Amino acid sequence: MGYRYKHNSKSIDYNHLSQWCKDREGQVIVCESNDASWLPFRTLYNNIGAVRDGKGGRKSVELIWTNT
Repeated sequence: MGYRYKHNSKSIDYNHLSQWCKDREGQVIVCESNDASWLPFRTLYNNIGAVRDGKGGRKSVELIWTNT
């Protein structure tokens, strides 16, 4: 994931990012795609196997972590 962005995800320190997210005050919501494992994510939305409308949309699983 992240390979299509101008600045890809190869240089991200996920251990540092995980701790940074956990250290935020107030409500924190972190969204990721299905391969993320740097926080204990849970499934927010799953459209794998969903009936598509013929427009070629991609199938994905969206994950979420929250501190609340």
